[in-house]
Order: sequence, then C-alpha cells, then structure tokens
Amino acid sequence: MRTVRRCSWRRPPTMPSRSSRSMKRRRWPRSLVLIRPPSPDKIASAPRSRLMTAAVCASPSPTCRPTRLYSIMSRWRHCADARRTKEKERIMGVITGREPQLATGFSKKGERRLSVRRFATMLNLLPPDAVSLDALSAAVYHEEFLVRFNAAKMLARRGDRSARKIIETTLDAEDAPVRAGVARHLYGFSWFAAEPLLRRALADDDYRVREAAIYALCDLREYNAYQLMVEVLQNDDDRVREAATWGLRDCQDAAAVPVLEVCMRAQDVDVRVKALEALGQNDTPEAKPVVRQAMNDPEPEVKYAAVLSLLELSGEDWLQELSGIIGRTNGVTLQMVLRGFFHATNYLKIDVAKSRAADLMIDALETALLDDMPEVREAVIWPLAWTDHARAPVILRRTWNTETDSRVKSEIVRIATSLMAGNAGASQQARDVADEILEQALDSDDEHVKLAALAAQASRLRAQAAEGK
Repeated sequence: MRTVRRCSWRRPPTMPSRSSRSMKRRRWPRSLVLIRPPSPDKIASAPRSRLMTAAVCASPSPTCRPTRLYSIMSRWRHCADARRTKEKERIMGVITGREPQLATGFSKKGERRLSVRRFATMLNLLPPDAVSLDALSAAVYHEEFLVRFNAAKMLARRGDRSARKIIETTLDAEDAPVRAGVARHLYGFSWFAAEPLLRRALADDDYRVREAAIYALCDLREYNAYQLMVEVLQNDDDRVREAATWGLRDCQDAAAVPVLEVCMRAQDVDVRVKALEALGQNDTPEAKPVVRQAMNDPEPEVKYAAVLSLLELSGEDWLQELSGIIGRTNGVTLQMVLRGFFHATNYLKIDVAKSRAADLMIDALETALLDDMPEVREAVIWPLAWTDHARAPVILRRTWNTETDSRVKSEIVRIATSLMAGNAGASQQARDVADEILEQALDSDDEHVKLAALAAQASRLRAQAAEGK
C-alpha cells in the first residue's frame, strides 16, 4: 500500500498547477482528505480560509478513503459561537441598556426599548381598539407634546363613554398643557356629550386651554358650536379670538360669519386682518356687510385686507363701488386701498379694462395722481401701467411730464419698462409710451432717474438676449 504524505498545520501543502506534467499524469480524488486534524485551540484562532487549506491533502492515490470537510467546519463553528457568546456576556455587563444603538443586537426578543417618538407614532397609526384605556389615560399626562396629542386624538377617535370619562378626569390636571391637549380633541364626541366639557374648558383660567376648546368648536362645524363661540368671545382675550379666526379660515358656512364678526372687535390688528381673510374665504353673501364695514377701520392694514376680501367675495361687481372709495380717499389709506386693488385684480385675474367699471376706475386713478403723498402716486403707477386701457398710456405720459419728485419718476421708468413691454402683453401704444419715457430718462439730468433708466435698459437687453437664444 502506498503511503500518504502528511500535511503540516503550520505549512499546508499546495496543489500543483494545472500546467505541470504531474497534474496530467496522475488522477486526483474529487473529495478532500483530512490527514491530521488540528487541535480545537488552533481551530478557534485560525481564519476560515486557512482551515480549508489545511484540510487539503496532496495524495496521488485514488484508493485512499476521503474524510468529509463538514466535521472540521462544524467544530470551527462551535468554537466561534462560544467565543461570540463570551464576548456578548462581557459587553452586556458593561452597557446599561439605555443605549439603543449599542443594545440593539444583544437585547432579548420582546424587550427592546421603545423611543418616545416611536411611541407617539404608534399611537397615531394604531386603531383605537388596539391600545388599552389605561395606557391612554397615562399617555395624556406624558411630558412629550406629541405623545399627549396623539393619545388625546385616539380618545377622540374612540368617542365612547370610557374615553369621555378619561378626558373629564384629565381636565382637572394641574398642568395647563395637559388640560389643553384633551380639550383640543373634544370634537370627536357628539354635541350633547362634549358641550359640558367644552364649557368647562372655556371657563379655564389659562388662555391656552380656552384656545384648544375654540379649536375643537371650530372642528365641530355645528350651529350650536358657533353660537357658543359667539357667546364666549364677546369679552375674551385676543389670543382666543385669533384661534377662532384660524380655525374658521376654510369654513364656508354662513353660520360662522357672526363668530368672525365678533373677532373683528379685537384690539390686535393682526387678529382683525386674519378675520377678514377668513371672511374672504367664507364665500357667502352674509360675509359682505361685515367686510364692507371694515373699510371704516382706522388701520390702513385692515383696509388693505378688506379690499382683498371684498374683491374675493364680489369680483368685478365691486369695482364701481371701489372707484368711488378711491376718489374720496387720500393719504396712507388711499395707498393701501390702491395696493389691495392691484394685488387682488392680479391674483384673481380680473381684467379691469374689460369690466363695466373700466372708465370709472381710470378716472379714479387719474384723480389719485393728484395726491400730495409721493407714496400714493407711486401706488397709482402699478395699476395704471398694467391696465390695458386706451387712456392709461396717455395718462402715464402726462404724469411723467408733470411729476417733480425724482423718486416717483424713477418708479415710472422702472414700472413702465417692465409692465408695458412686449413680453408682458402690452399694446403697441403702451410700448411706444414706455420707449419714449426710457429715452427721455436716459438724457435726464437727474441722477436717480438716469440710474433707473440705465438699469431698465440693461434689463431689457438681457431679456432680448434670452429671447434670441
């Protein structure tokens, strides 16, 4: 019997190359033959590639019995698993369990720590019946806002007697944010179940709780809710009234108009402006008298918002009345009215030149050019240059010739060359007037006017170059 050469563990043999003659003459066995297996210590410490190399025997005999490789590989896996288990025990003795990124791979199944954000997200996604009432009653007291909000929201989704009892108990909490969190979601219950709790929240000393109750009343969208808001907001804080204007911003119910009318009595100008925005979106005939009354407000910003809302409610039918307001107003008020008229007709796409009140509006704009304030005359230039009316370019040319204020003349150059251009859809008459004004401004002795003309000319050249490309 032929002897088999032993293989060394430290220096494993190598297979002869395919190009050698011995490879061609001798027939090698298909399976791998283990001659002397290494010790378990060497198996645990050696890399896997070396183990596989050590298992190869360079035996030329076809009669030797092969030994399977899986036996040594199983021993290697067993030693490696034991080493990993020891390392795991060492690490678990060092960490505290509060490090989610470190403890993820070593925690037992079902004992993973849940973050606050993930818990709040689960409350928002799970069905109401999937969370126990005990968990919800504890979550509404959580220090994190998102957890309190989603827990109260889930109680509103349940809408049953048990959820109502939890909210009723929570309204006695010491922390105002906790009380406000549950009061905000009272809209999920019927009116008869929610009314006592809403009145209780509206009588709270903290305005944040009253704000939350107002938001819930706005979401109810019921006549009884509107009546309760009118009753409560008569003498309440402006911050609570602001909550009503925000909650009714997209409401198109005529019963909500009295609530917004009460909000118009607020001392804060921003609250009155937001109430006018909500009235403009209400889109009901009942809102028009309230907005028209706001035109008498002493604050110019309120007048501006009133012009926008009236044009949103009435469209071009209100232009005739607006022309009369422009004709008999002056100063800062006229400036804000003209600004609101120009902005609203643009985003509402109202063509003033084709309306029935076109001539009246042109007369009103021509009268406004006689105002003493330069800011008012600047505000007139915008709608006058934009309106595609036959009289508008003539009035603008005359204004250019008679104006003495250099700032107003600079604005005329800038606005006319921009809005009365060919790419803006202006008529040929308007383009000729704009070219004439630009040519005269380039030869002007006024430094401000000449700088404005040079800037307008450069802008026009850039636009022409872009069109050529």
